[in-house]
Amino acid sequence: FRFLSFATHSWSSLNRDILIPVGGPLSGGYSRGKYFNMNIDVSYAHSPAHHLGIATLSASACAKNYLKDLWHLDVCGSTQRTHKDITDQNSGHFSVSAVRLYTSAPFTHHHAAVGVKRYFANSYIQNQLTFGIETIHNSGLFSKISATLGEALENKLVTRKSLSGSLRMQAWGKPLTTSAGYSAAKGGKLFGVDWDEKTTSLNVTYQLFSSVTIGVGYTITDSTIDYYDVSEPNFKLRLTAIKL
Repeated sequence: FRFLSFATHSWSSLNRDILIPVGGPLSGGYSRGKYFNMNIDVSYAHSPAHHLGIATLSASACAKNYLKDLWHLDVCGSTQRTHKDITDQNSGHFSVSAVRLYTSAPFTHHHAAVGVKRYFANSYIQNQLTFGIETIHNSGLFSKISATLGEALENKLVTRKSLSGSLRMQAWGKPLTTSAGYSAAKGGKLFGVDWDEKTTSLNVTYQLFSSVTIGVGYTITDSTIDYYDVSEPNFKLRLTAIKL
């Protein structure tokens, strides 16, 4: 069996946003038991209510190397630049993961991974541990669970832990995906005040047509600095990426 990777794009605003992604994957084998894929994406999100736009250019690449007994070693990297109306942000990562493919029951297949990641942001570099498992169930459902543990950095608001999960199924003959996430960021300082945040989100997306996906969700951020508290719905319209 083969696990497929899907590129997703989202951006939340206080009211609604429109997202237009452009890009596509490039992949192929470069040696027996070795596989390489690369993805480049350009997207633009706009909030009509706030007259705020976000343009994102990102590129990622992974070398997947078969070892033995369905064990693989994945070496991946990415870079991303996000331009808002008044700011620019750059980030990226380099990661190495051990991957195991296995079957737990008839027609139930798993892709489990544990790895180390070095995350690069504008003003800091953080080391992280990552865990994940993807499952194709015998009922046809696809599930994914991911977790991250990040190191503490002095006077920097960074992700210390995160957990997310998603479930994809067929509804009226089209893909319906439900996802939820939780993250805790700590270590920040603002005018001498400790700055920590906890964020919880829930999203549901549905593919109306082959090239049109709609979504609705809700995000809550509880910050030790009240100014950064957030409780907002989000509505999404996604057009399928154009493959270059």
